[in-house]
Amino acid sequence: MYKKRNNRVLLTLVLLIAGLIAGLIVLKAATRPKKPKVTETEATKHQILIYKSSGGGVEFEQKWLKKETDTELKLSITDGTMVTLLIHPKSGKVLKDVTLNETDNVHNTVDYLVNDTGDGDKKRVNFVMPDKDLLMNITYADKETEPTLPAPETEEEPETAYAGQETETPYNLKLHGLTAEILTSYMGRFNDQTFLQQLGDDLYIRNEASDYRGVRDVTFSDEEYTGPKEKGNVYHYVYFNNDKDFKVLCTYFPQEDRYLFTDPNTTLPVSESESQSETAAETSAGTSSRESYSGGSGSYGGGGSAQTGSTTVTSISLDIMQVSKNLVEFCGGKDRFYDQVFRYVELKGLSGEIVGTMDSYQIDPEKEKATFSISLSSGQTVSGSYDKSSNEFSFTGL
Repeated sequence: MYKKRNNRVLLTLVLLIAGLIAGLIVLKAATRPKKPKVTETEATKHQILIYKSSGGGVEFEQKWLKKETDTELKLSITDGTMVTLLIHPKSGKVLKDVTLNETDNVHNTVDYLVNDTGDGDKKRVNFVMPDKDLLMNITYADKETEPTLPAPETEEEPETAYAGQETETPYNLKLHGLTAEILTSYMGRFNDQTFLQQLGDDLYIRNEASDYRGVRDVTFSDEEYTGPKEKGNVYHYVYFNNDKDFKVLCTYFPQEDRYLFTDPNTTLPVSESESQSETAAETSAGTSSRESYSGGSGSYGGGGSAQTGSTTVTSISLDIMQVSKNLVEFCGGKDRFYDQVFRYVELKGLSGEIVGTMDSYQIDPEKEKATFSISLSSGQTVSGSYDKSSNEFSFTGL
């Protein structure tokens, strides 16, 4: 005997249970607290905790300030940013030490540079913000001075020091793109103020006729320099106003602690006698912005080394190496510059094949004057100056 079963009741019960479970899952998801969204700006910023000291204060860009209390400062800075902090010791104090450590692991330190500012005991601290939170301690020491009468004691709060001021830079230029790798390449001698000052001087940024008149932002390029290099020098491209094609080549000479900025697309002229000199060619290629000038022979009457008929003449040739292109242009062009130096050396009675090397030069665009010094292979030195307003050279030495 067979019985027919009705499964509708069982199926209905299963569907009800499944619906109940699904409803509970949806309800739980709806009531679960949502995670706050993290913006890209917040995700790429990290904090610097600076403990205040009664010995002095710290100057920084106001936009970095996140929080301030009586005892500490908290700055929030995007990683990769070139950080410049000015340390202001109080009267009678000098900066003793700066420590910069990772907050999560204080055994890990961060590299930084400390430079003089030329303004009393004020110091400049430079470093590149890593993708870590940092802890910064600044300590001061008593300045060694002659004994003086003690000043009246006054209670002073620890200084936050000039937090609202923007850091002033030469020519009002802003520097970007400086990385820890670039700082290392300068062997700890990079000074952002000196760098910007020499850049502005070399490129005549204040001159209305200069192609660089409108430059406001200077950025280290990630493009590697692959041209000729002289051992010991440092080479980097920098570009202006966020235009990577608007660039110059920066060459740093550690022995002279000096920067030169030149058009990377300019091929310097090489004279015939220079091309015959391996030393001259290497010097010109190594410095990029320096030229070598070679002269023909000049002659004058005097005690002689050669006889021509009844007249005694002395022959002289002069090559000048490592001449600054910027200086030559300022002095009216290479022909006039070389001619003036040559005539002075000739007038002083030197003879034979003489090689000169430019040791140093300085241009003051505001006063329209330039000075320079040239060492000669004869062991003597020529010191010269040029006044642009009168278009005149003057020389001493020999």
